[in-house]
Amino acid sequence: MKRTLKYVGFGFAVLLGVSAAVVGLTFSGLQPASDGDELNQIRIVTSGTGSTVGIVPIGEAAVALIDAGSDATGAPILADLEKRGLTAESVKAILFTHGHFDHIAAAGVFPQAQLLALAPEADLIAGLKKPRGPVVRFFPVKPTGLNVTRTLKEGEPLMLGDTTIKVFAVPGHTAGSAAYLINGILFLGDSADATAKGKLQSGHWIFCDDLAENEASLRSLVDKIVAQGEVVQALAFAHSGMLRDGLAPLSAWISDQDD
Repeated sequence: MKRTLKYVGFGFAVLLGVSAAVVGLTFSGLQPASDGDELNQIRIVTSGTGSTVGIVPIGEAAVALIDAGSDATGAPILADLEKRGLTAESVKAILFTHGHFDHIAAAGVFPQAQLLALAPEADLIAGLKKPRGPVVRFFPVKPTGLNVTRTLKEGEPLMLGDTTIKVFAVPGHTAGSAAYLINGILFLGDSADATAKGKLQSGHWIFCDDLAENEASLRSLVDKIVAQGEVVQALAFAHSGMLRDGLAPLSAWISDQDD
C-alpha cells in the first residue's frame, strides 16, 4: 500500500512538473505586461500571476474594471485606485472577458460592482460548470459566489456612466469570451496575445475550448469593427503588453494565416 501511494505521489509530482513546464513554455516569448501602462485615461494594472486588469474611468469618482485578475485580495487594483483617490466602492462594474479563475479572483472585493459578461459565460464565472480547455478541464468545479448581474449581447448599446462600450462575442477560448472596445482600446482577454517581437498571436491551445473557433472569431472581429467604422488605437491583452498600432497587428496575423 505504501509503495502504491509512493508511486501515485511520484506520478502526481511528475504531472505537476510537466504541466508547469508546458505553461512556462506557453507564456515564454510574450511581450511583458507593463504595470501602469496608460492610454486615453485607461490604465493597465498587473494583478496576480501574469494577469492584467483594465481600469476605466466612467464618471466622477467611478471606474469599471476589465476582468478582476488572479490576486484574490485585489491588492494591486486597490493600490492603483488609492493613487487616484478612489476606493473599492468606486468600482461600479466589472466586465469579464471570460470566466477562467485568473480573470475573476478579486471580483468579490468590490461590493458596488455590477458583474457583466456575455450570457454563455455566466455559469463558468459562477463556478457551476467546468471549462473545456486541455489543461483547465482538470481543475475542480467549485462555486465562486459570483453571479453575473447583467448578461450582455453582442452589439447591444452599453453605457457605463458617461462611457460608451462596444461589446463583441469572440467564442473559442471559452464559449462566452468577449472583447470590449473602449476609448479606442480593444480588450481581447485571452483570445490573443502580443509576442516579444510586437506581433499578435492567437489564444493558447492548452487553455482554449476550441482554438479553431477562437481564430475564426478573431477574423470575424476585424470584419465587424471595420464594417461599423470603429476606430481602434491599441490592442490590450490579459497576459501581455499593449500593441499600439490599431488593428494592424490583428490584420497582419490574418494575412500570415492566409499565406
